[in-house]
Amino acid sequence: MSTLFSKTTNPAPRLVRIHSGNSRSHLARAQLEVLAIVMLGGLLSFGWRAVVVVVGVCVVTYLARRLWANVVDNRDTSMRWLVSALIVGACAPVEWAGGFVESASATLTLWPMIAAAGIALSCLQALAAAVPRLPFEPAVVTVVLLHALASPSMNPTHVLWPGEMVRGDVLATPSLSAPDRAWVQSSSPDGMGSFVTRGPAQAIQDFLQGRFDAQVGSSSIDSVIRDGLPPPEDVVVIGAATPIGMASGVLLLVAGLWGAYRGLVDLRSTLISIISCYLLIVVLPVPIFVDASTTTYRWFASASSAVGWTIGLTFVHYLIFASPAIFVTCVLAHLPASRPVTRGRRYVWSGLLGFMIGVSTLWLSVSYGAIAALMVAQLLTPLFDRVIDWRAWFSRSVDD
Repeated sequence: MSTLFSKTTNPAPRLVRIHSGNSRSHLARAQLEVLAIVMLGGLLSFGWRAVVVVVGVCVVTYLARRLWANVVDNRDTSMRWLVSALIVGACAPVEWAGGFVESASATLTLWPMIAAAGIALSCLQALAAAVPRLPFEPAVVTVVLLHALASPSMNPTHVLWPGEMVRGDVLATPSLSAPDRAWVQSSSPDGMGSFVTRGPAQAIQDFLQGRFDAQVGSSSIDSVIRDGLPPPEDVVVIGAATPIGMASGVLLLVAGLWGAYRGLVDLRSTLISIISCYLLIVVLPVPIFVDASTTTYRWFASASSAVGWTIGLTFVHYLIFASPAIFVTCVLAHLPASRPVTRGRRYVWSGLLGFMIGVSTLWLSVSYGAIAALMVAQLLTPLFDRVIDWRAWFSRSVDD
């Protein structure tokens, strides 16, 4: 009888459960599975050099983390550092694995960007461990800093031909001629395994900022879609010059569905973010015509007679799939450090995130505006979790 009521000196550790009853180990595995699906598109579109970039960022992050362990008392033994490193690798271009960037005075290799990304990520992870109250995801801040401080090195320009996917070398003497039609022309006319092209995000960004080809003399939405952007199949399925983890919009959606199956992703929050972002981009003013003297903007451009619904909505679809909006709403927004805990506050936060993604994509950057919006939204998460009492506010409004 005494043994029944005796206190054990070493009780079994209590399993911490979050995200609708899922344990931390389950969520870590789910995050790795979702990111593995995301990376599959990069492997198909960019070949083995994409693996070199991702593995390189993970290795540098691990080594720098071990060095920081002697300075900062970090007892976090989970795999969150690996998830953060994979996110940074997913947002990196394949050109980091042996590519070059032209500067005003010299040609610089991009190999050091792998080390810079891993070291920056490990520093932010050490900061997050030292100040646990800071509401941010180190990987998100790292990607924003890389775009802000080293923007030329973040622009992808190389893609494998469809017939050379996985096995080809994306940086080995690429062809200067891109496919005329998606998936129809599967091999290069000059026998090369890859081609050089301008990424859809960069092409749309140039148009939004009023830049155009001087030989043409002007630019419009329909000319950008016809001449400046790859076929929609390349952007949605695979085959456009994008960061490694955003090579396939279809795989991003599949990763979101798999995350929902594994209990990581809230589909209703994802739909709220995507729909609010979509509606805001449709309504906000965008340039419809650009020349050397003027830039013509229109609110609700799709309803304008100068654009039309077909061209206007096609431009919106290009804008969403060329930007990290799908990657943010389907993957990054569901990390534990990103969103509020309770379901009602999470929905309001998701709607706000969608509006912020739409504004930042149009007015900040197509390449990283959605990730910057998530970084700002993460700072608001404690406000939604602790400060705002939604039940009291709604009950007070009903009583009044």
